[in-house]
Amino acid sequence: GEDISPDLNYTLTRLIKGMTSDNSAAKEGFYITFSLIVTRFPAIDPMALVKIIVRETSLKQASSKHEVKCIKTGRVLLLAAVGRLVVSCKEKEEYLKEYIKVLLEFYKENAWLQPLIAKTLFDFIEMIKEYPKLLEELVQPHVLCVDTCLLYTSDAADDMQCVDLGGRRIIKKKKKQ
Repeated sequence: GEDISPDLNYTLTRLIKGMTSDNSAAKEGFYITFSLIVTRFPAIDPMALVKIIVRETSLKQASSKHEVKCIKTGRVLLLAAVGRLVVSCKEKEEYLKEYIKVLLEFYKENAWLQPLIAKTLFDFIEMIKEYPKLLEELVQPHVLCVDTCLLYTSDAADDMQCVDLGGRRIIKKKKKQ
C-alpha cells in the first residue's frame, strides 16, 4: 500500500500499545478506534500493520504473567481488526496467506488463546470464501475444530444475584409456614 503519514503511524502505534492495557474499558475504546481507523484508511498496508502489531506487543515489556495475558489478548484482537483490511486489499491472495500464517503461528504457541484465535480465523474464513484451496492448505490441517463452547446463560445476564460464579442458578427454598 501507499506510505501513511507520520501522524497516522503515530496514532496507530499508540492505539496498538493501548491494546496491551489491563483496563478492559480502555482496551475496548482502543479496539473500536483502531478498527475504525483501519477500515477508513484502505491505503494502509495490512502486513506492515501486522509487523507493527507484533513489534509493539512484544512480550519483552511484560513483567508478570498477567501482563503477558493482556499483551497476547490485545494482539489477537488487533489481528482480528486487521483481517478486514486484508480482505479489502488488491494483492489479496498473497496477503491472505501471510495473514493466516501469522494467526496460525500465534494459535500454535498459545493454547489458552486458541478459542479466540480460532474464532478470529473462522470469522476471517467467512469473509474469504472465494479462496477454498487456500483454506484447505493453510487452515484446515491446523484448526479442524474448536474444543471450547462459550456458554451464555440468560440467568447470568438477567439477574446476577441468583447465579453463582460457575453460572449455576441459585435457588432459595421457601420456608414452610
